[in-house]
Amino acid sequence: MQPATGTAKGSTAGSMRRKQGHEETVKYKAYSRDADSLLFTKTSPSQLIADLDQPTLHAEGYRPKPQIVELLNIAEHTHKVQSAVDIDQPLFQPFPAEVVFHNYEPFKQYSALLHLRNNDKVARRVTVEHLDSTVFHVERVPAPGQAIGSKVAAGMEAVFRVTFLPESIDGHEQQLLVSTEREKFIVPLLAIGASAALDLPDSVSLPAVAAKRTSRLPLLVSNVGKQAGSFQLVTSDNCFTVSPSKARLAPGETLQLTVEFTPAAPGQHAGELEVVYEDSNRTTFTALTGLGLELDVGLSESQVVFLPTYMGKLSQRALRVFNHSNTSITFSIRAQPSEEAELAATCSALAAVQQNTLSGTGAAAVRGMSSISGTWSPRSAGAARQNSKQQRSMLGAADEVMDVDDECDAAAQQHPKPG
Repeated sequence: MQPATGTAKGSTAGSMRRKQGHEETVKYKAYSRDADSLLFTKTSPSQLIADLDQPTLHAEGYRPKPQIVELLNIAEHTHKVQSAVDIDQPLFQPFPAEVVFHNYEPFKQYSALLHLRNNDKVARRVTVEHLDSTVFHVERVPAPGQAIGSKVAAGMEAVFRVTFLPESIDGHEQQLLVSTEREKFIVPLLAIGASAALDLPDSVSLPAVAAKRTSRLPLLVSNVGKQAGSFQLVTSDNCFTVSPSKARLAPGETLQLTVEFTPAAPGQHAGELEVVYEDSNRTTFTALTGLGLELDVGLSESQVVFLPTYMGKLSQRALRVFNHSNTSITFSIRAQPSEEAELAATCSALAAVQQNTLSGTGAAAVRGMSSISGTWSPRSAGAARQNSKQQRSMLGAADEVMDVDDECDAAAQQHPKPG
Protein backbone atom coordinates (compact mmCIF):
# COMPACT_ATOMS: atom_id res chain seq x y z
CA MET A 1 0.00 0.00 0.00
CA GLN A 2 1.39 3.40 -0.93
CA PRO A 3 1.48 6.08 1.80
CA ALA A 4 -0.23 9.43 1.58
CA THR A 5 2.11 12.25 0.56
CA GLY A 6 2.56 15.47 2.41
CA THR A 7 0.48 17.39 -0.10
CA ALA A 8 -2.29 14.80 -0.47
CA LYS A 9 -5.86 16.05 -0.36
CA GLY A 10 -8.53 13.80 1.13
CA SER A 11 -11.59 12.72 -0.75
CA THR A 12 -15.06 13.85 0.20
CA ALA A 13 -16.83 12.26 3.14
CA GLY A 14 -18.54 8.99 2.32
CA SER A 15 -16.45 8.28 -0.79
CA MET A 16 -15.50 4.61 -1.09
CA ARG A 17 -12.66 4.98 -3.62
CA ARG A 18 -9.82 7.33 -4.41
CA LYS A 19 -7.49 7.67 -7.36
CA GLN A 20 -3.75 7.06 -7.06
CA GLY A 21 -1.95 8.07 -10.26
CA HIS A 22 -3.77 6.33 -13.10
CA GLU A 23 -5.18 3.53 -10.95
CA GLU A 24 -8.28 3.49 -8.79
CA THR A 25 -7.80 1.89 -5.35
CA VAL A 26 -10.45 0.63 -2.96
CA LYS A 27 -10.45 3.01 -0.02
CA TYR A 28 -11.80 0.76 2.72
CA LYS A 29 -10.87 -2.91 2.58
CA ALA A 30 -10.96 -5.75 5.06
CA TYR A 31 -7.94 -5.96 7.34
CA SER A 32 -5.26 -8.39 6.22
CA ARG A 33 -5.03 -11.58 8.26
CA ASP A 34 -1.59 -12.72 7.15
CA ALA A 35 1.67 -11.01 7.94
CA ASP A 36 2.95 -8.32 5.62
CA SER A 37 4.98 -10.08 2.92
CA LEU A 38 7.16 -6.99 2.57
CA LEU A 39 8.70 -7.82 5.95
CA PHE A 40 10.18 -11.01 4.47
CA THR A 41 11.32 -9.45 1.18
CA LYS A 42 14.93 -8.42 0.76
CA THR A 43 15.37 -4.83 -0.38
CA SER A 44 17.41 -4.28 -3.52
CA PRO A 45 19.46 -1.09 -4.09
CA SER A 46 17.08 0.04 -6.85
CA GLN A 47 14.10 -0.36 -4.49
CA LEU A 48 15.85 1.74 -1.85
CA ILE A 49 16.48 4.50 -4.39
CA ALA A 50 12.84 4.35 -5.50
CA ASP A 51 11.76 4.70 -1.86
CA LEU A 52 13.51 8.07 -1.71
CA ASP A 53 10.74 9.53 -3.90
CA GLN A 54 7.83 7.25 -2.97
CA PRO A 55 8.29 5.21 0.23
CA THR A 56 6.69 1.77 0.32
CA LEU A 57 5.56 0.81 3.80
CA HIS A 58 3.52 -2.32 3.02
CA ALA A 59 3.07 -4.87 0.28
CA GLU A 60 0.52 -4.09 -2.40
CA GLY A 61 -3.01 -4.73 -1.11
CA TYR A 62 -1.97 -5.17 2.52
CA ARG A 63 -4.15 -3.45 5.12
CA PRO A 64 -2.76 -3.47 8.67
CA LYS A 65 -5.17 -3.69 11.57
CA PRO A 66 -4.90 -0.70 13.95
CA GLN A 67 -3.37 -1.39 17.33
CA ILE A 68 -5.92 -1.19 20.14
CA VAL A 69 -4.22 0.05 23.30
CA GLU A 70 -7.19 0.28 25.68
CA LEU A 71 -10.74 -1.09 25.93
CA LEU A 72 -13.40 1.21 27.39
CA ASN A 73 -16.78 0.59 29.02
CA ILE A 74 -19.14 1.35 26.18
CA ALA A 75 -22.08 1.63 28.60
CA GLU A 76 -20.56 4.82 30.03
CA HIS A 77 -20.89 6.58 26.67
CA THR A 78 -24.04 5.17 25.06
CA HIS A 79 -27.00 2.92 25.72
CA LYS A 80 -26.38 1.09 22.44
CA VAL A 81 -23.88 -1.41 23.82
CA GLN A 82 -24.35 -4.02 21.12
CA SER A 83 -22.01 -3.69 18.13
CA ALA A 84 -21.65 -5.44 14.79
CA VAL A 85 -17.86 -4.86 14.83
CA ASP A 86 -15.65 -7.56 16.30
CA ILE A 87 -14.01 -6.72 19.60
CA ASP A 88 -10.50 -7.10 18.12
CA GLN A 89 -11.23 -4.33 15.60
CA PRO A 90 -11.90 -0.65 16.32
CA LEU A 91 -15.34 0.77 15.61
CA PHE A 92 -13.80 3.27 13.17
CA GLN A 93 -11.49 2.23 10.33
CA PRO A 94 -8.72 4.73 9.48
CA PHE A 95 -7.69 5.62 5.97
CA PRO A 96 -4.85 5.79 5.29
CA ALA A 97 -3.58 3.33 7.89
CA GLU A 98 -0.56 5.61 8.44
CA VAL A 99 -0.31 9.29 7.63
CA VAL A 100 3.05 9.72 5.89
CA PHE A 101 4.98 12.82 4.83
CA HIS A 102 8.10 12.72 2.66
CA ASN A 103 10.15 14.90 0.32
CA TYR A 104 9.59 17.90 2.55
CA GLU A 105 11.66 21.03 3.12
CA PRO A 106 12.31 22.81 6.43
CA PHE A 107 9.96 25.59 7.59
CA LYS A 108 7.23 24.80 5.06
CA GLN A 109 3.73 23.62 5.90
CA TYR A 110 2.32 20.31 4.68
CA SER A 111 -1.05 18.74 5.35
CA ALA A 112 -2.89 15.47 4.77
CA LEU A 113 -6.39 14.23 5.57
CA LEU A 114 -7.16 11.31 7.86
CA HIS A 115 -10.54 9.62 7.31
CA LEU A 116 -12.22 7.54 10.02
CA ARG A 117 -15.23 5.53 8.84
CA ASN A 118 -17.84 4.18 11.22
CA ASN A 119 -17.98 0.43 10.52
CA ASP A 120 -20.85 -0.16 12.96
CA LYS A 121 -24.55 -0.24 12.15
CA VAL A 122 -25.44 2.60 14.55
CA ALA A 123 -24.14 6.13 14.98
CA ARG A 124 -20.93 6.36 17.02
CA ARG A 125 -18.73 9.12 18.43
CA VAL A 126 -15.00 9.48 17.70
CA THR A 127 -12.37 11.94 18.92
CA VAL A 128 -8.58 12.31 18.80
CA GLU A 129 -6.47 13.23 21.79
CA HIS A 130 -4.21 16.26 21.85
CA LEU A 131 -0.72 15.76 20.45
CA ASP A 132 2.28 16.86 22.48
CA SER A 133 4.35 17.70 19.43
CA THR A 134 5.91 20.78 17.87
CA VAL A 135 5.76 19.49 14.29
CA PHE A 136 2.39 17.68 14.11
CA HIS A 137 -1.04 19.26 14.63
CA VAL A 138 -4.45 17.58 14.20
CA GLU A 139 -7.87 19.22 13.86
CA ARG A 140 -11.26 17.96 12.78
CA VAL A 141 -12.77 19.06 9.49
CA PRO A 142 -16.54 19.43 9.99
CA ALA A 143 -18.83 18.09 7.31
CA PRO A 144 -21.35 20.50 5.79
CA GLY A 145 -24.23 20.96 8.19
CA GLN A 146 -22.57 18.82 10.91
CA ALA A 147 -21.32 20.16 14.22
CA ILE A 148 -17.90 19.16 15.55
CA GLY A 149 -18.20 16.53 18.25
CA SER A 150 -21.48 15.06 17.03
CA LYS A 151 -21.88 11.39 16.28
CA VAL A 152 -20.99 9.87 12.94
CA ALA A 153 -23.71 7.93 11.16
CA ALA A 154 -23.19 4.30 10.23
CA GLY A 155 -20.97 3.95 7.17
CA MET A 156 -20.03 7.65 7.18
CA GLU A 157 -16.69 9.34 7.86
CA ALA A 158 -15.15 11.78 10.27
CA VAL A 159 -12.32 13.76 8.63
CA PHE A 160 -9.27 15.16 10.41
CA ARG A 161 -6.55 17.39 8.95
CA VAL A 162 -2.98 16.55 9.99
CA THR A 163 -0.56 19.46 9.62
CA PHE A 164 3.18 18.97 9.52
CA LEU A 165 5.63 21.83 10.15
CA PRO A 166 9.18 20.45 9.77
CA GLU A 167 12.18 22.35 11.07
CA SER A 168 14.71 20.12 9.27
CA ILE A 169 14.87 17.26 6.79
CA ASP A 170 15.22 14.73 9.62
CA GLY A 171 12.58 12.07 10.21
CA HIS A 172 9.80 12.26 12.83
CA GLU A 173 7.31 9.78 14.26
CA GLN A 174 4.26 10.35 16.43
CA GLN A 175 1.36 8.17 17.58
CA LEU A 176 -2.08 9.70 17.21
CA LEU A 177 -4.46 8.28 19.83
CA VAL A 178 -8.03 7.90 18.56
CA SER A 179 -10.88 7.35 21.08
CA THR A 180 -14.22 5.77 20.29
CA GLU A 181 -17.04 4.72 22.60
CA ARG A 182 -15.51 1.26 23.03
CA GLU A 183 -11.72 1.50 22.63
CA LYS A 184 -8.64 3.58 22.02
CA PHE A 185 -6.37 2.80 19.08
CA ILE A 186 -3.30 4.26 17.41
CA VAL A 187 -2.81 5.84 13.99
CA PRO A 188 0.91 6.39 13.25
CA LEU A 189 2.05 9.77 11.95
CA LEU A 190 5.30 9.37 10.04
CA ALA A 191 7.67 11.89 8.50
CA ILE A 192 10.24 10.02 6.44
CA GLY A 193 13.26 12.26 6.28
CA ALA A 194 16.16 12.34 3.88
CA SER A 195 18.52 9.38 3.96
CA ALA A 196 21.58 8.01 2.22
CA ALA A 197 21.41 5.53 -0.66
CA LEU A 198 24.16 3.91 -2.72
CA ASP A 199 23.51 3.38 -6.42
CA LEU A 200 24.75 -0.20 -6.41
CA PRO A 201 23.47 -2.60 -9.09
CA ASP A 202 20.93 -5.22 -8.09
CA SER A 203 23.20 -8.00 -9.37
CA VAL A 204 26.90 -8.33 -10.13
CA SER A 205 28.53 -11.08 -12.23
CA LEU A 206 32.24 -11.43 -11.57
CA PRO A 207 34.74 -12.60 -14.22
CA ALA A 208 35.22 -16.35 -14.45
CA VAL A 209 38.46 -17.58 -12.90
CA ALA A 210 40.21 -20.85 -12.19
CA ALA A 211 39.48 -22.55 -8.88
CA LYS A 212 41.54 -21.16 -5.98
CA ARG A 213 42.55 -18.15 -8.10
CA THR A 214 41.14 -14.62 -7.65
CA SER A 215 39.31 -12.28 -10.02
CA ARG A 216 38.52 -8.68 -9.13
CA LEU A 217 35.82 -6.26 -10.23
CA PRO A 218 35.90 -2.54 -9.31
CA LEU A 219 32.56 -0.80 -8.68
CA LEU A 220 32.15 2.97 -8.60
CA VAL A 221 29.22 3.91 -6.34
CA SER A 222 27.77 7.25 -5.27
CA ASN A 223 25.49 8.45 -2.50
CA VAL A 224 22.40 9.56 -4.42
CA GLY A 225 20.50 10.42 -1.23
CA LYS A 226 20.10 13.84 0.36
CA GLN A 227 21.74 12.88 3.64
CA ALA A 228 25.23 11.74 4.59
CA GLY A 229 25.38 8.14 5.72
CA SER A 230 27.64 5.49 7.21
CA PHE A 231 27.36 1.92 6.02
CA GLN A 232 28.95 -1.51 6.35
CA LEU A 233 29.52 -4.00 3.53
CA VAL A 234 29.43 -7.75 4.14
CA THR A 235 29.42 -10.75 1.79
CA SER A 236 27.40 -13.87 2.58
CA ASP A 237 29.77 -16.40 0.98
CA ASN A 238 33.44 -17.02 1.74
CA CYS A 239 34.41 -17.06 -1.94
CA PHE A 240 33.34 -13.39 -2.26
CA THR A 241 35.01 -10.48 -0.48
CA VAL A 242 34.57 -6.70 -0.69
CA SER A 243 36.74 -3.79 0.30
CA PRO A 244 36.46 -1.41 2.01
CA SER A 245 34.12 -2.97 4.55
CA LYS A 246 33.12 0.37 6.14
CA ALA A 247 32.70 3.87 4.73
CA ARG A 248 30.84 7.13 5.07
CA LEU A 249 29.71 9.25 2.14
CA ALA A 250 28.26 12.73 1.91
CA PRO A 251 25.49 13.42 -0.65
CA GLY A 252 26.94 13.17 -4.15
CA GLU A 253 30.25 11.73 -2.93
CA THR A 254 31.76 8.77 -4.82
CA LEU A 255 33.60 5.67 -3.60
CA GLN A 256 35.29 2.79 -5.44
CA LEU A 257 34.52 -0.70 -4.14
CA THR A 258 36.48 -3.80 -5.08
CA VAL A 259 34.69 -7.15 -5.14
CA GLU A 260 36.91 -10.26 -5.26
CA PHE A 261 35.93 -13.77 -6.27
CA THR A 262 38.03 -16.78 -5.17
CA PRO A 263 36.20 -20.04 -5.88
CA ALA A 264 37.24 -23.02 -3.79
CA ALA A 265 36.14 -25.47 -6.49
CA PRO A 266 35.05 -25.40 -10.14
CA GLY A 267 31.39 -24.62 -10.85
CA GLN A 268 28.82 -21.85 -10.42
CA HIS A 269 28.94 -19.86 -7.18
CA ALA A 270 26.39 -17.40 -5.80
CA GLY A 271 26.33 -15.03 -2.83
CA GLU A 272 25.05 -11.66 -1.68
CA LEU A 273 26.56 -8.28 -0.92
CA GLU A 274 24.81 -6.81 2.10
CA VAL A 275 24.95 -3.05 2.67
CA VAL A 276 23.86 -2.07 6.17
CA TYR A 277 22.98 1.62 6.58
CA GLU A 278 23.83 2.49 10.16
CA ASP A 279 21.83 5.74 10.24
CA SER A 280 18.51 4.36 8.96
CA ASN A 281 18.88 0.68 10.03
CA ARG A 282 18.05 -0.47 6.50
CA THR A 283 19.82 -3.21 4.54
CA THR A 284 20.07 -3.78 0.80
CA PHE A 285 21.12 -6.99 -0.95
CA THR A 286 23.04 -7.26 -4.23
CA ALA A 287 23.24 -10.70 -5.87
CA LEU A 288 26.78 -11.92 -6.60
CA THR A 289 27.56 -14.69 -9.10
CA GLY A 290 30.80 -16.17 -10.41
CA LEU A 291 32.04 -19.19 -12.33
CA GLY A 292 34.99 -21.27 -11.15
CA LEU A 293 36.87 -22.87 -14.05
CA GLU A 294 38.62 -26.24 -14.14
CA LEU A 295 42.03 -25.96 -15.83
CA ASP A 296 43.51 -28.55 -18.17
CA VAL A 297 45.99 -29.81 -15.59
CA GLY A 298 46.64 -33.43 -14.67
CA LEU A 299 48.98 -36.42 -14.53
CA SER A 300 50.43 -38.38 -17.41
CA GLU A 301 49.31 -41.66 -15.82
CA SER A 302 46.09 -42.44 -13.97
CA GLN A 303 47.65 -45.55 -12.42
CA VAL A 304 51.27 -46.38 -11.61
CA VAL A 305 52.36 -50.03 -11.64
CA PHE A 306 55.86 -50.77 -10.29
CA LEU A 307 58.01 -53.50 -11.79
CA PRO A 308 58.72 -56.56 -9.62
CA THR A 309 61.93 -56.35 -7.61
CA TYR A 310 63.80 -58.22 -4.89
CA MET A 311 63.45 -57.45 -1.18
CA GLY A 312 65.76 -54.69 -0.15
CA LYS A 313 66.01 -53.36 -3.74
CA LEU A 314 64.38 -50.24 -5.26
CA SER A 315 61.82 -50.02 -8.04
CA GLN A 316 60.79 -46.59 -9.40
CA ARG A 317 58.68 -45.12 -12.22
CA ALA A 318 58.57 -41.61 -13.72
CA LEU A 319 55.33 -39.57 -13.57
CA ARG A 320 54.66 -36.29 -15.39
CA VAL A 321 52.48 -33.37 -14.28
CA PHE A 322 51.22 -31.31 -17.25
CA ASN A 323 49.61 -27.86 -17.47
CA HIS A 324 47.93 -27.13 -20.83
CA SER A 325 46.22 -23.94 -19.62
CA ASN A 326 47.35 -20.31 -19.78
CA THR A 327 47.49 -19.98 -16.00
CA SER A 328 50.42 -20.81 -13.76
CA ILE A 329 49.51 -23.22 -10.99
CA THR A 330 50.95 -24.39 -7.71
CA PHE A 331 50.52 -28.06 -6.88
CA SER A 332 51.46 -30.51 -4.15
CA ILE A 333 51.31 -34.29 -3.84
CA ARG A 334 49.54 -35.62 -0.77
CA ALA A 335 48.59 -39.00 0.58
CA GLN A 336 44.97 -37.85 1.04
CA PRO A 337 42.60 -36.29 -1.54
CA SER A 338 42.12 -33.02 0.40
CA GLU A 339 43.70 -30.93 3.12
CA GLU A 340 40.86 -31.76 5.51
CA ALA A 341 41.29 -35.51 4.94
CA GLU A 342 45.05 -35.25 5.35
CA LEU A 343 44.65 -33.30 8.59
CA ALA A 344 42.18 -35.89 9.89
CA ALA A 345 44.58 -38.75 8.99
CA THR A 346 47.45 -36.95 10.73
CA CYS A 347 45.38 -36.42 13.87
CA SER A 348 44.37 -40.09 13.89
CA ALA A 349 47.98 -41.18 13.50
CA LEU A 350 49.13 -38.88 16.30
CA ALA A 351 46.36 -40.19 18.54
CA ALA A 352 47.46 -43.76 17.78
CA VAL A 353 51.07 -42.87 18.62
CA GLN A 354 50.00 -41.36 21.93
CA GLN A 355 47.84 -44.39 22.75
CA ASN A 356 50.68 -46.80 21.90
CA THR A 357 53.05 -44.77 24.05
CA LEU A 358 50.75 -44.99 27.06
CA SER A 359 50.21 -48.74 26.58
CA GLY A 360 53.94 -49.48 26.23
CA THR A 361 53.75 -50.88 22.69
CA GLY A 362 55.68 -49.83 19.61
CA ALA A 363 55.40 -46.47 17.80
CA ALA A 364 53.42 -45.61 14.69
CA ALA A 365 54.60 -43.23 12.04
CA VAL A 366 52.43 -40.32 10.94
CA ARG A 367 51.52 -38.64 7.69
CA GLY A 368 50.77 -41.68 5.59
CA MET A 369 53.71 -43.90 6.73
CA SER A 370 53.20 -47.50 7.72
CA SER A 371 52.78 -48.09 11.43
CA ILE A 372 54.88 -50.27 13.70
CA SER A 373 53.25 -51.84 16.74
CA GLY A 374 53.37 -54.99 18.85
CA THR A 375 55.33 -56.50 21.70
CA TRP A 376 59.03 -56.03 21.37
CA SER A 377 61.41 -59.02 21.60
CA PRO A 378 65.23 -59.25 21.49
CA ARG A 379 65.13 -60.47 17.89
CA SER A 380 63.12 -57.42 16.72
CA ALA A 381 65.19 -54.82 18.62
CA GLY A 382 67.74 -54.29 15.87
CA ALA A 383 65.13 -54.08 13.10
CA ALA A 384 63.01 -51.68 15.11
CA ARG A 385 66.03 -49.44 15.75
CA GLN A 386 66.75 -49.32 11.98
CA ASN A 387 63.10 -48.52 11.14
CA SER A 388 63.11 -45.75 13.72
CA LYS A 389 66.10 -44.04 12.09
CA GLN A 390 64.43 -44.16 8.66
CA GLN A 391 61.21 -42.64 10.00
CA ARG A 392 63.07 -39.80 11.74
CA SER A 393 64.89 -38.81 8.54
CA MET A 394 61.65 -38.74 6.49
CA LEU A 395 59.54 -36.84 9.02
CA GLY A 396 62.24 -34.38 10.01
CA ALA A 397 60.82 -33.91 13.52
CA ALA A 398 61.94 -36.03 16.45
CA ASP A 399 58.86 -35.19 18.53
CA GLU A 400 56.41 -36.55 15.94
CA VAL A 401 57.24 -40.22 16.65
CA MET A 402 57.99 -41.95 19.88
CA ASP A 403 61.58 -42.91 20.78
CA VAL A 404 61.74 -46.49 19.53
CA ASP A 405 65.46 -46.82 20.38
CA ASP A 406 64.74 -46.45 24.09
CA GLU A 407 61.86 -48.94 23.81
CA CYS A 408 64.08 -51.45 22.09
CA ASP A 409 66.84 -51.04 24.68
CA ALA A 410 64.37 -51.65 27.48
CA ALA A 411 63.07 -54.76 25.72
CA ALA A 412 66.64 -56.05 25.26
CA GLN A 413 67.37 -55.64 28.97
CA GLN A 414 64.23 -57.59 29.92
CA HIS A 415 65.05 -60.41 27.46
CA PRO A 416 68.88 -60.91 27.37
CA LYS A 417 70.35 -63.04 24.64
CA PRO A 418 70.96 -66.68 25.71
CA GLY A 419 74.56 -67.84 26.33
